[in-house]
Amino acid sequence: MINYFLKLKRRNFLIYVFLIPILWNILISITLVYFFDINLSDHKGVPDYSLYTYIFISVFFAPLYETLVYQFFTIEFFRLLFEKIHKPLLILISGFLFGFMHYFNANSYLYSLLAFIMGLFFAFIYEVSKIRKDIKSHFFLVALVHSSVNLSGSIVSLLIGIIIHYFSQ
Repeated sequence: MINYFLKLKRRNFLIYVFLIPILWNILISITLVYFFDINLSDHKGVPDYSLYTYIFISVFFAPLYETLVYQFFTIEFFRLLFEKIHKPLLILISGFLFGFMHYFNANSYLYSLLAFIMGLFFAFIYEVSKIRKDIKSHFFLVALVHSSVNLSGSIVSLLIGIIIHYFSQ
């Protein structure tokens, strides 16, 4: 699979790495709400801070911080510790830590599992874009994809909340 993404033209690669996680996020959100009556945004409750602060944290700060910790530091640390470690194992470790950390956001195994899957994808993007010569910064690419996922998730959660409120009257 890595080879497939390495052979893609830059434009197609970027389209895939942005569209796949955003579409996954939207599909999972809608599926959980409409088929299982689970809204993962419920775990957040009413934040103690403004909407602008929430957007800043979830769309700007968290993606940069989490990319630094769970992709850059984790992958590079294990790469230094074990010189011949395989990329799939690096991706798995990074995804596991990313998912485990998100358990504490929602206190939910389901949320943690979904974050694990997304963490696998972020680590995969990190590894593939690091190899590609046409990507200038694999770190910022992952952070930007993560940011777009969080933004799309916030928009979908907001729309679902509006729809549920509208139909519950």
